[in-house]
Amino acid sequence: MIRPLFALALSLTLLAAPARADDASDKTLAALEQRLIAAGAVRFLVEIKNEGLNPAELKGEYDVRQGNRTFLRATGKFRDEPLDLTLRSDQDKLDGKVNGTSFSAKTPLQLSESLLVKLVRMGVLHTFAVISAKRPPDLAEGDVRRVLEIRNARRGGADKMLGDRITRPISFTLVVSGQAVGEATLWLDLASGLPVRREQKVKLGDQGEMTLVERYEKFELGR
Repeated sequence: MIRPLFALALSLTLLAAPARADDASDKTLAALEQRLIAAGAVRFLVEIKNEGLNPAELKGEYDVRQGNRTFLRATGKFRDEPLDLTLRSDQDKLDGKVNGTSFSAKTPLQLSESLLVKLVRMGVLHTFAVISAKRPPDLAEGDVRRVLEIRNARRGGADKMLGDRITRPISFTLVVSGQAVGEATLWLDLASGLPVRREQKVKLGDQGEMTLVERYEKFELGR
């Protein structure tokens, strides 16, 4: 089940055909996923702005380690309401707190791997949205790659300076449960190969659109 940001109507509006895919871009994204999963730890800060459906202005922190050891935090506004959430987990149990209310659950089987795959394919806002409903992150029982797909990966334009980093944009179609729902562009630091920025537009049938920007800072891999 994938909610609440991507609870899809059966009659999704078809998107305009994207530019032709290229193998190099597809391989770059696949290699990025594998690199993150293989790292002992993935840490970064994120600033999120989402307009349209599910408006959000959040600052967040990700610390995802092997063995399903994670720490996630987000503060700001979501759906025009204040939000302050944290989630900690180990291989057995996760504990969360949303605006002062605690919840606990069994740690999903592939939590760490799922969080990193979702980071590349759809960003982090969806994960924070799920936690805000006092639920464990979804798509973490071995189903994330089946539900979330990247198609038509291609160069998203010329290399671009973002801050002090030269970045390369890779654009792709986001597919959820077999349905194309949006277009995303992920800017990767040419020096490190790690994400710097994401822009994503998702259309949910006649429910409306979401325009998402995520900016990643202090992105590092550790042991």
